[in-house]
Amino acid sequence: GSSTPKRSSGTPRPSRVVTSEVLIANPAVANLVATGKSSQIYSAMEAGGHLGMQTLEEDLARLWASGFISEGTALSMARNPGVMRDRYAALRQSAGPNGARSRGVMR
Repeated sequence: GSSTPKRSSGTPRPSRVVTSEVLIANPAVANLVATGKSSQIYSAMEAGGHLGMQTLEEDLARLWASGFISEGTALSMARNPGVMRDRYAALRQSAGPNGARSRGVMR
């Protein structure tokens, strides 16, 4: 048999996947940087989902829910595992009985 890890669907899981954070320098983000409020950028990323922004935790939750990475990998890579678990739970709930959406980042 093959030693390639399998997704829950039975298809082979790639050995490496890309995860990302996306920050768009809109006026709100630029103001946070200009005024030295960089600690609020994460919240701006969460609120900017409709603009295409995403946090690491959102993308890890999406990859876990889609079966591309395991729970252990998602937890080990997350800066805030509790937030990542919350994002995963929300994705699973919003996906319903058919599983995760293809781009299931919370917005």
